[in-house]
Amino acid sequence: MPRLVGEGRDGWLFLVGGSNDVLSFYRAQDALSEPELDAWAGLLAQRSMRLKRSGIDYAHIVAPEKLSVYSEHIEEASIDVSRAPSSSLRNRIAVGTREAGQLLVDAVEALTIAKTGGHDLYHRTDSHWNATGCTVVYEATCRRFDAPVTLASGRLGEPVRVQMDLGGQVQPPRTEQVQFFHPSSSIHRVHANHLVLYKEWHDLQNEPGLHAGSHVIYRNPRAPDQRRLLIFGDSFAEYRRNMLTGMLSETFHEVHFVWSSQIDWQYVERSKPHVVLTELSERFMRSLPVDDFDTLAFATARLDSFRASRVGSVGEPDSTTDAGGDAVDEDPPGF
Repeated sequence: MPRLVGEGRDGWLFLVGGSNDVLSFYRAQDALSEPELDAWAGLLAQRSMRLKRSGIDYAHIVAPEKLSVYSEHIEEASIDVSRAPSSSLRNRIAVGTREAGQLLVDAVEALTIAKTGGHDLYHRTDSHWNATGCTVVYEATCRRFDAPVTLASGRLGEPVRVQMDLGGQVQPPRTEQVQFFHPSSSIHRVHANHLVLYKEWHDLQNEPGLHAGSHVIYRNPRAPDQRRLLIFGDSFAEYRRNMLTGMLSETFHEVHFVWSSQIDWQYVERSKPHVVLTELSERFMRSLPVDDFDTLAFATARLDSFRASRVGSVGEPDSTTDAGGDAVDEDPPGF
């Protein structure tokens, strides 16, 4: 079986395998092809043009693999970081017009510059950026959308020692001392769809099969930027408040998050955002989104399928109500 985790120096662990065969992205014969990069550049341009017609600003974030930022900490043959999808797409878009350059929030550049400060930007035993790295990307996102950078320093919780994803894949398992971002008390979740409520009711927030389709809305009456931001993203943004979604809620009055690599155009029309941000982990770039997502239909089908597999489990509700017993509406209040 191909290995999942690569051992680096000084306790650094890297995702190198898995269903996306991460290491292959950094090798000449398996990196994204020119047609694939052209397709990505075309998709982002099409999204931008369609949103611009409605007066909506748009940008995309490629959430870099740890290898794209910290390759110096691992010894692997034939690794060429310049072939990483994040860097290749940036270079492909850079040959276009100045407007094309606005399509990306360049997380790779921001993180590469920031790491010279000596602070870890990714968890050493996980594949995700940590709170410090997330803050770097938050600041770059705010700059891209001309929004104030208002995240206060010292907003981290007490250090805790935990076993994270990659640390649990090696023998013996490794733990790491981490600090998580704590959002301000002025941020309130005003909507969570039936999929999110189900996960919380059953303590399944980390169930891999129940991530896509998660949908939440946060409001911050003290936010300095009164615009509505809509995010389509994954675990680097998160539906919970400890990652990029929570940080951007410090700045924007209203932040909608949908866990999807695709845009739900009907939801865009209903929610009327001022800004749309898409975010996708670099490891998923072999699949080009088709943007025909239906958040409600997908979340319902995913939840129905999961619940059918758990029929008879202790505590499993027998209705389609949320954790509080109220019927779940298609849209949040006020739409």
